[in-house]
Amino acid sequence: MTQYIGNEPFFGFIKAEEHISVGGTQYTLGRVAPSTASIEVVVNGVVKRPSEYTLTGKTLTLAGVPVDDVVMVRFLTTTGTHSTYTQTSLADDIVTSSKILDGAVTNDHIVSVDASKLTGGFGGSFHQDTFTGDGTTFEYTLTQDVVVVNNSAPSIIVTVSGIHQFSPDHYTLSGTGNRIMTFNTAPADTILITVQYLGLVTDIGVPSGGTLTPSMFSPGTIPVKNSTNPTATSAETHGYPIGTEWINTTDGNIFILTDATVGANVWLGMSQRFDTLGSMVGGQRGAVITCDANGNWVVLAPGSAGQKLTSGGFNKDASWVGGFADTLNNKTITYSVTVDSNKYAIDTVSQDSITLYEGNTYKFDTANGSNAGHTLKFATAADAAGSTEYTTGVTEVGTPGSVGAYTQIVVAAGAPDLYYYCSNHVAMGGTASTTSNILVDSNNDYIVDTSSIAKTVQLPASPSAGDVIKFIDKTGSWDTNKFTINRNGKNINRQAYDLVLESGSMIELVYASATDGWVQTDTDGADWKHLVFADGVVTTTYAASAYDSGDRTSDITATESSSQVFNGEPPNNLVDGGLSANSTDGVMGQSANAIAGKWVNFEWETKQIITEMTFWNNETDTVVMGTWQWQGSNDGTNYTNIGAEWDWNNTSYTSDSGNYKKVYTELSANTTGYKHYRMLGVSGTVTNTSWWLELYFKTQNGTDSAPTYDAITNTSYMIDTTAGAFTVKLPANPAINDYVDFTDQATKFATNKLTVGRNGKNIQTLAEDLEINVANTSTRLTYTGTTNGWVLS
Repeated sequence: MTQYIGNEPFFGFIKAEEHISVGGTQYTLGRVAPSTASIEVVVNGVVKRPSEYTLTGKTLTLAGVPVDDVVMVRFLTTTGTHSTYTQTSLADDIVTSSKILDGAVTNDHIVSVDASKLTGGFGGSFHQDTFTGDGTTFEYTLTQDVVVVNNSAPSIIVTVSGIHQFSPDHYTLSGTGNRIMTFNTAPADTILITVQYLGLVTDIGVPSGGTLTPSMFSPGTIPVKNSTNPTATSAETHGYPIGTEWINTTDGNIFILTDATVGANVWLGMSQRFDTLGSMVGGQRGAVITCDANGNWVVLAPGSAGQKLTSGGFNKDASWVGGFADTLNNKTITYSVTVDSNKYAIDTVSQDSITLYEGNTYKFDTANGSNAGHTLKFATAADAAGSTEYTTGVTEVGTPGSVGAYTQIVVAAGAPDLYYYCSNHVAMGGTASTTSNILVDSNNDYIVDTSSIAKTVQLPASPSAGDVIKFIDKTGSWDTNKFTINRNGKNINRQAYDLVLESGSMIELVYASATDGWVQTDTDGADWKHLVFADGVVTTTYAASAYDSGDRTSDITATESSSQVFNGEPPNNLVDGGLSANSTDGVMGQSANAIAGKWVNFEWETKQIITEMTFWNNETDTVVMGTWQWQGSNDGTNYTNIGAEWDWNNTSYTSDSGNYKKVYTELSANTTGYKHYRMLGVSGTVTNTSWWLELYFKTQNGTDSAPTYDAITNTSYMIDTTAGAFTVKLPANPAINDYVDFTDQATKFATNKLTVGRNGKNIQTLAEDLEINVANTSTRLTYTGTTNGWVLS
C-alpha cells in the first residue's frame, strides 16, 4: 500500500528561493545543490533548461541577464522519479527527542518510534497529471485532492506549455476535493498542461503488527487517559516528560505537564493549575490561557492584572493549543447567475440584495445560457449612472452564456457599497452592499487581534440550539481597540444589542433559543465594559412652536464663511434684537460679491425644529441678494439640505415699526431638530445698498435628556462620569439570578451621579430609580423576580 510520511503535506517539502533581479547573471543560493539537474530555475514564470545556466557550489550563473524579473530556484530531492535519502543508522535503532534537532519535529506527539516497528522502503515518487488543450475547454478534472490556502494552491505546480500558472490569477479550483481546475482563459489547441503534486508518495508500510498501539510509543508521546486528575508526583510515577497531555476521562478536563520536578510537578489545565501541594489554591481557580504581546500563550492569574502563572509562556504555534482560527475574511463564495424576465437572479432570487464582505472572493457564475448578451459588472450607482463602473478586484472571464464564464470580485478593504448590473441593459441588477464585518461560523474557536484596529465579527444568521462560538484576545488589546460582536438579527443575552468588549481575554457564546439568543457561558473577565458620558443616547423633547425675539446672542452664535458675505459687520448683529440701520445693529452685503459656496451659519446649544423665519430690512423693493439654500446639521460638518432654494431680497416687504419685514416659509415642512442652520449661497451676488436688521426664527426649542445607556444582563460596567451625570437603564427582560455590576472608575459619582433606571422593574422592592452619588462605589444588582425586582447583593 502507499502512505504519506507522517501527515499528508499541505505545501510539500521541496525547498525554494526567490531572488530579485540585480542586473547581473550571478546569484548566490542559500544552499548547495549537487548538480544543475537537481534544481529547477524559473525566471518570471518561465522554466529554464539546464543548458541555460551553470552551477558552482552556491553560485548560479544564468546565460542571460534578467531585467526587473524574479528568479526562483527550487531544490529538487529527486533524480528522475524517485527521491534519494541518506539514512543514518542509530546505534540502538531508536529515535528519541535528544537525537532530533530542535524544531525539526513540529508535532510534539511524535517523540520516538522503534525502527523495527516500521516496514517498507524509503523510495517515493511525485504524482503528475497531464492534459492537452483544445482551445475551447476551460475545465479539467484532477486525479488528486488539492488543498487551497488563501485562494491559492501551494501544494501543486501548474504549467501551460512550460509557463507557470498561478491561482487565482490564471485558474481557480472548485468542487469536491478542489479537483475541478478552471482556467481563466482556455489553453490553446495541442498545448501541454501539467499538474505536479508536491506531496511525496512513499511505500512505507504500516507497523508490522498492522496497528499502532499505545505501547509502541514512549511515555507521554500521545495523550494519556486516566479517570482522575494528575498530582504533584504523576510525572515520575509514570515516566512522563514535559509536554505530556493528561485527559481526565471522568470529567473531560485536560492538563499539560509543564514542570516535571520530582515531587513538585506542575500541570496546567484550561481552568485549573496544580502546584507543589497537589491541590487547588483558591486564588488560582479560573486561570486564563491567552496570548502575550509576542503572540506566545501564557496563563494569567485571575484578579491580578499582568500576573503570569507560566514562565515565558508557550509558543503560539504549540500543537496542543490547536483548533483556533484567526478572525478574517478569506472565503470564496460562488453565486449562480441566471436571467429571468430581463432581471438577474442570484441563486434563483430575482434582483437579490446581497452583502459582500471585505476580504472575501465572490464568483458570479454566468455560464447559464440565459446570460447570453448580458455582461454582469459592478458600479457605485445603479446601472453605472454617471460612468461609475467599479473595477477594483474585478475579473471577467469568458463569454456570458458559455461554459466557464464568470465575473469575480475580490472585495477590497474600504470598498464602497456597490450595485451589480448588466452593461447592455438597464434595470436588471440589484444592490451589493459591502461591510468590514468578519463572518464567523458556529462551533468554531477564534483568536482576535485588535492590536492595530478595532474589529467586528458577525454571528451566523441561522444558528441552531447548542451552537457554540469562542473568542480569545490574541494580543491582549481589547482594552485598546474594542472588539464588537454583531448579533446579526439574533438576541445576545436576551437583548437586541450587539456585544462590545473592551477588556478581558476570552468569551464563549452558546445559542440557546430565539428568545434568549446567544448566551455568555464563559467570559474570564471579558464582560467588563467601560462607559463614559458620550456612550449614552440623548433624547430631545421639543416645546411648542413659537417665534423667538429680542437679543438672542446668548442662545445663538452667528458666523460666516472665511470668504465673507457681509461688509465687515459681525453676523451676530442679525440676532442681537436691534433694529437700527447701522453697523452696530445690522449687516450689509459686500458690493457685487458673488455668493456661490459662501455661507452664514446659526448655532444653538440644543436642537431646534425651525419651520419659518422673518427678515427685517430698513427699506423695501430695492435690493436683490441672490439665491440661497437652507441646510441643517448637528455636528457643524455634515449638512443636509432643507426645503427649496429661496431668493433673498426685500421685495414685497411690509411696513412695521418704521422698518420692513417679510416671512419666509421654505422650512415649513421641516420636522427634524438641528443645532446648526446654515444659509448656503447658490448663485447671484449681494449688494451694499441696504441694511439687514434682524432675522427671527419660528422654532420648537429642544431640551436634551441626560445620556442614557441600555445595560446588558450579566455584564459589569466601569463608569466614568467625569464629563457629566448620566443614566444606565437596566435590562427590560431579566431572568432570575441575572446581575449587573457598576463601579466608579473615575471617583466622580459624588460630583456627577449615576442614575440606574429601573426600566419597569422594582429596585429593592420599590418602583423607583436608583441614584448612586457616593464616590468609589461598587454596586451589584441581582434580579430576584417580579416582587422584589433588582436587589443589592
